[in-house]
Amino acid sequence: MDVIDYFSTSIGDQTYTFDIYRNTGDNSYNDDMEKVGEVEVSISDVSSQSDTTVEGSDESVTYKGLLNPQYDMNGNLSEVVFVNDELPLQSGPKNYVVKTKDGHPNDIDPDIWELGLDRANRSN
Repeated sequence: MDVIDYFSTSIGDQTYTFDIYRNTGDNSYNDDMEKVGEVEVSISDVSSQSDTTVEGSDESVTYKGLLNPQYDMNGNLSEVVFVNDELPLQSGPKNYVVKTKDGHPNDIDPDIWELGLDRANRSN
């Protein structure tokens, strides 16, 4: 079993259910957030590791979320979570905002989504 398979199967054992809130306004000045669905994400602290990062990527996030890709009835990849979505925990007061989203091994056909998360300022 390779690393991605391990993470993919372990996500089901360590997930929390979150609501997905997305900005429904026409521009960035409108901050109306609307619930657009639910998602199960495994959350952990960002582990310390030594590698080269590009500015604006994972170095600026506090938490890492892992999410299994979802597909529609035709087998097409369906995007569930986007950058800037807010994820309030259904069973508690914690609220996260998605800062980065990377597919592994790639974004076209991911085996797993890695989300860079920070605590959100608002509560829904």
